[in-house]
Amino acid sequence: MASIGVDCDITLTHPAVNGGAPVGFVAKRRGNRLVMVKRQAYMTPDGTYSDRIWFWVTVVCSDDIRNPDGSKHAATRSQIYSNLLAFLAARTGITLTCGTAVWNDLYATLTTTQEYLGQDSDELILSLNNGAMTQTAPIDHDRFANSLWDGPLTWETSYWR
Repeated sequence: MASIGVDCDITLTHPAVNGGAPVGFVAKRRGNRLVMVKRQAYMTPDGTYSDRIWFWVTVVCSDDIRNPDGSKHAATRSQIYSNLLAFLAARTGITLTCGTAVWNDLYATLTTTQEYLGQDSDELILSLNNGAMTQTAPIDHDRFANSLWDGPLTWETSYWR
């Protein structure tokens, strides 16, 4: 079982990954910061607010990575990479745990990851949020073509908002 502060910095959990057991990851350290959190409130049409929270963690993949307690990390570089991609493929229902808090029912923010692949190690920027996907699929070409204006743009023949 992954233990934060001992053999990992964060854990991710999803019912379809690792039998639902938490998977530990070692994060790239920036001083004492491991997880970046951004909170933003949006006003909804009915006047109430909806909160969006984004999380970013740079996960290190290496065969020689050291745990927070100084011991050698048990997972290999390829296992770490595969585990992280399995969580991203799950898309929704991800739980992120760090030393400060637990956040449930998160979404993979992007349909891609930003990856820095190196000779001895890789760094993958994991991006999660507490709302629906923030990217949309590419526009359908036929729908776009059918929406093009096919006449003169005049005040008399146009609907202006």
